Amino acid sequence: MNPRDWNLLTKETPLVKVFRYAEIASTNDRARDHLRRRRAPLSGPILFAADRQTAGRGRGDHTWWSPDGGLFLSYAARRSDFGLSEGESVELSVAAADAVAQTLRRRAEGRKPFSVRVKHPNDVMLNGRKVCGILIESPTAETVIVGIGVNLNQPSVPVPEEIRNRYISAEAALGAPLDPLSFVTELTERLFS
Repeated sequence: MNPRDWNLLTKETPLVKVFRYAEIASTNDRARDHLRRRRAPLSGPILFAADRQTAGRGRGDHTWWSPDGGLFLSYAARRSDFGLSEGESVELSVAAADAVAQTLRRRAEGRKPFSVRVKHPNDVMLNGRKVCGILIESPTAETVIVGIGVNLNQPSVPVPEEIRNRYISAEAALGAPLDPLSFVTELTERLFS
């Protein structure tokens, strides 16, 4: 996919900047490093997106398997971009998972029958298996990083044995790929509306 197409997200959504990588260790780590080095305050949300991650992370000490065809995103934003104040303790991970679930339902309309639900607090389940995980981090009192890993278009990749019974990709479940850029555009609009 043409990286310039992804830059259109800054015109069509509240994003002020998009960084896209073919491969990266972790989009959340890159977002945190960016915020740490940044001298000026954020003027709006920034997206870090990767085609694959070599050190994707989940909650606690869990890893996130991140092969080609997935959608690996981290939104670095001010708390106010999500409608949060500094003292609020809103379940942002549930809100992000709900935004992914709604986007998945909308993008998959008219395809094979499927069920999508949010598994509290940070997973999205497709046909009873995990299709998405959310990782929220707050590097400062003013900023939040929302990491989202979606098993989007991996129809028949060899899945590691330890996750084989829990893993599903949207393409495998729905019988056809989903357009990553359209998915991210709609997801971004849901997250920041």
